[in-house]
Amino acid sequence: MTRFNQLLEAYDTAYSDRQAYWDAVRKAIHVFAKEFREYLGVEADQKIDFKGKGSTKVLSIGGFNSLGAFENQAFDEWPRTKDSVQFALKLAFGNDPSGETPTQVVYRLSIKQGEHDDIFEVRVISDFDAFETKGPSFQALCEHLWQETLRMLQPRK
Repeated sequence: MTRFNQLLEAYDTAYSDRQAYWDAVRKAIHVFAKEFREYLGVEADQKIDFKGKGSTKVLSIGGFNSLGAFENQAFDEWPRTKDSVQFALKLAFGNDPSGETPTQVVYRLSIKQGEHDDIFEVRVISDFDAFETKGPSFQALCEHLWQETLRMLQPRK
C-alpha cells in the first residue's frame, strides 16, 4: 500500500467517524424533542391556529435565519463548531392578534456529545443566564424551558 493510499484510508476512517458523531448528535436532538413533547403532553403534529393567519406546530426544531428569527431548517444547515451544533426550539402556545401577549418563545441551544457515547451536553444560550445539562435524559432541560416560558408569561409588577 502506498503512503497516499494510507492517507486515503485514514481520511475515509476520519470522515466516517465524524459522520457517526453527527448522526448521534442528530438522534439526541430528536430524542430531546420527543421528550419535550411528552413532557408538555402534546402530539408531534399538534398545531396552534392563528385566527385566519394559518397555523404553526406547537413544538418545532430548526435554526435561525440571517435576521436571527426562527426558521425551519435541516440539521446540516445549523451552525457548527468543532464538536457542537446550535439549533432553535420554537414553542408556540397562543394566538393573541393584538400582540400584547407573547404567542411563542424561541430558545437558542447547543448540543455536543459528552465523554461517553450516550451522554450529551446541552446548553441554553441566553444573554441573561446559562443553563447546562448532561445526560441521555433531557428531563432537567424540559423542566428548565417550561419554567422559563411560564416566567416569561407572568405579568410584570
